[in-house]
Amino acid sequence: MTRADLSPGYQATQATHAGLKFARLYPDRLASWFDNSNCLVVLASPDEETLSLLATQLKDEGFVVERFHEPDIGNELTAIALAPADTLATRLSTLPLALRTRDPRSTRERRLHEQHKLREASA
Repeated sequence: MTRADLSPGYQATQATHAGLKFARLYPDRLASWFDNSNCLVVLASPDEETLSLLATQLKDEGFVVERFHEPDIGNELTAIALAPADTLATRLSTLPLALRTRDPRSTRERRLHEQHKLREASA
């Protein structure tokens, strides 16, 4: 799951980062998913605050959640990956698919990236 306030390119990249992080941390779950389901869905949360809240709620409800923070935009939470679970589809059914909507202000990550690079250069 990624954030709808990111550009489509960032959404795709961040969702991939989260998925790869999950795969690295949970190789047995990845193998089981690949052999038994291989179903993959990328959903979108409106923004970082909502994504963080949802990740916390899901973890508290017993779901396996991995967060990905993008260093190029100030370590913002940009995506999460979730282990397959029987009730997960129902739990997330109100969220839209990623890449379907985009906040027109999505040059935001470009500005954050530039600010981050300026801070690094001045340090």
